[in-house]
Amino acid sequence: MSRPGARPEPFDLGALQRWMFEVVAHSKGVEAGVESEAARKHIDVPFEQLESVVERSKQLSAKERLDVYANAYFWRLLEIMQMDFPTVECAVGKDLFRGLVERYLDRHPSKHWSLGKLGVPFSSYLRHETGDLEIPEPAFLADVAAIEWAMEEVFDEQRAEPVQLDDLLGVPPDRWAGARVQTIPALRLIECGYPAHEYIAAVRKGECPPVPAPKDDFVAVYRKEFSVYRLQLEREGYALLNALRAGQTLEEALELLADRPETDLERLAANVGAWFQDWASRGLFAKIDFPEA
Repeated sequence: MSRPGARPEPFDLGALQRWMFEVVAHSKGVEAGVESEAARKHIDVPFEQLESVVERSKQLSAKERLDVYANAYFWRLLEIMQMDFPTVECAVGKDLFRGLVERYLDRHPSKHWSLGKLGVPFSSYLRHETGDLEIPEPAFLADVAAIEWAMEEVFDEQRAEPVQLDDLLGVPPDRWAGARVQTIPALRLIECGYPAHEYIAAVRKGECPPVPAPKDDFVAVYRKEFSVYRLQLEREGYALLNALRAGQTLEEALELLADRPETDLERLAANVGAWFQDWASRGLFAKIDFPEA
């Protein structure tokens, strides 16, 4: 340990880098970060002896110097969450959103090398870990966050060449029953208990409406070329596309839906062909395998 006023002894660079990350990224501040087990695993120094690791400057103490990095790190994380979940922020307001993010980061600190993974558990956090907070309808916020995160995910998903609609129009009707579909990787299907899709659309038009009443909502989020789209689905269409995505043939999927009491069989029968054409025209199918003729 250095004597008072002496220049700090050098530390292993790797250990110092890992220690500093644990200190400046700690959700409860620099002092808690220095005292944390994660930081002391790399450099075992109590907060009172912080200046044995970080020198003070003419104007700032060692803690104040680290605070600069810690504050910048938090504001960067907050900025990312604001970009990824603008509709959630609109629904709760900027101040409450900041408080939500602070607590979220405390419970789910970033551990991935990429900050692009920061929002992975945010929807689950809103649904299951905010019951003691005064926020508007956590289940609604969770639905909105699920869709907004899906939009982030599909943007970064791998590309797959979609099946062209013209290639499907000449397929004989008797071969469709055994057709097995492979959807594109950049597709997410989300079932919501609130009209989250419509709410997101309103916010992206510059509006900020009140939290809507519960209503089942079925949404497909997908990327086509370099743009991300949302598609509102009928209950039966959502169930059909979900079953096909899970690997069932068209015939198997239709039989499964027919056995469900909530299925509107007339609507299903009337719309299957149109839905398939629409999904193919949007590029949702990467491959369709037909049984041998």
